[in-house]
Amino acid sequence: MAKNNRILRTQMEEDMNRREAKLRAQFEAKPHPREYAYGSGSHSAPNKPFPEAGSRPSASASCVLCADPSHMLSNHPHGKTKFADGKPFWAKVNGTKLMSPDGKEICIRFNIGGSRYCSLAYSKDKHGSKDKHGDNRLHVCSFCGGKDHYALSWVCRNREA
Repeated sequence: MAKNNRILRTQMEEDMNRREAKLRAQFEAKPHPREYAYGSGSHSAPNKPFPEAGSRPSASASCVLCADPSHMLSNHPHGKTKFADGKPFWAKVNGTKLMSPDGKEICIRFNIGGSRYCSLAYSKDKHGSKDKHGDNRLHVCSFCGGKDHYALSWVCRNREA
């Protein structure tokens, strides 16, 4: 049983890594509207109203639990429970799920790229079929629980955290 459990856990981790890599590639291909409008990701007043032709701001992947750019959620260190500034995480990890403090599942896709990465109703499983999750997953920031932004929008945390 232990061997089978380890094999299943390894398969789940590999599947999550593939999914996160695919989402990261999609995220990097579609710049955040604020970054697109301001060019290189600067949040100060833009020098030009539109980015130059062919330019695209770079986006970096980070863990949607702890904001650390050195890993993604599937590789989050088990012993790490606080942000770099010492504040405890708002969300928790339960297996491969991101959970709110009251035990409700948080939508990971939403926290990566907002509503453009989660239609707020549908996500595809590995067989390509649509699984309506609707109200089964929370669409809140996994860093703070805020409902007006998503984690990797960097509204409530510093990107360098």
